[in-house]
Amino acid sequence: MPRIVTLDDIAKAAGLSRSTVSYALRNNPLASPQTRSHVQALAQKMGYTPNPLVSALMTHRRGSRQVEAQGVIAYVTSFGAGSQWKASPSFRRFFEGAQTRGSEIGYKVEEFALERGKMSADRMSDILNARGIRGVIVAPLPSHHGVVNLAWNQFSSAAIGYTLSDPALHRATFDHYHGMLLTMEKLAAVKGRTIGFAFPEANVLRVDQIWRSVYLLYQAGIPTKEKVPLFMPGPGGWTRESFMAWAERHQPDAIVCGEDSPRHWLTEINPQLAQRTIWAMVNHPGHDATLCGVDQNHELVGAAALDLVFAQLLHNEIGVPANPKVVLVKGRWVDQAQRPEKSPVGAHAS
Repeated sequence: MPRIVTLDDIAKAAGLSRSTVSYALRNNPLASPQTRSHVQALAQKMGYTPNPLVSALMTHRRGSRQVEAQGVIAYVTSFGAGSQWKASPSFRRFFEGAQTRGSEIGYKVEEFALERGKMSADRMSDILNARGIRGVIVAPLPSHHGVVNLAWNQFSSAAIGYTLSDPALHRATFDHYHGMLLTMEKLAAVKGRTIGFAFPEANVLRVDQIWRSVYLLYQAGIPTKEKVPLFMPGPGGWTRESFMAWAERHQPDAIVCGEDSPRHWLTEINPQLAQRTIWAMVNHPGHDATLCGVDQNHELVGAAALDLVFAQLLHNEIGVPANPKVVLVKGRWVDQAQRPEKSPVGAHAS
């Protein structure tokens, strides 16, 4: 495959800045007539072909008309055939955010599902190439430390979240550190409140253990009597019995949790304790006024992943990056409509 000539190549050959070359190729008055003539002749000699995506983007920015679709960006999922991944509101919002951003700059975002035994990574690479698709977003994988073996040297790509560990692509993700830190600061604002941490280990590993790290950092700065041990069971340990044993022993005033919230277990078995417990979700669903927590702005994360791919397409960058970028999207705090009464200090079992 012949190498595509870029603006940077022309700028290096001409001894000019990239912006000057861009002005010259667009006949912008910011470049002198002599510079325009020289750069355009050099570009023609080098075999430069203008990227039509730039025109689409500039048309959108000027707002003169709606951008027409220039092509497809593949949204690669790894849950097999069907819509299993759509059962997660977070995963749906990632996809919707990428779709919306794609439509704004002239791209359709289309799902391509890897399916063991039917749709291999090699076969998918062939299909994407046959359709002329050069942009790929890797959706969150079913488990942490995942691997996807597409022919990466043929695509401009980015991943959402931390579950893809090989290859190390550019990625967009929620700023889990900031979100967890914000959660702990909000809960700790009331003096004397003890805060618990209840997550399945697999969920914590999906975010590179950032939630656990921030929680332990917070605990390092509080008195021993206010510390609550982590409830972070491994495979098979996330059960109603194990959670209730932890909750009734330590009786935290607030519990930080995720989508796999154990709140229903506490409500069913010990409604009095449940009534006075504040539940803070690091992934707030947005529709439950009895919860506080952080809305992770998943649509913005999906849009950021699309932007990462689009930027590479504009600059004809393909393959696994030597220095992967991580774009972090901050969330927003969602407060409770009604707060339960804080448990009296000293009411906890030792």
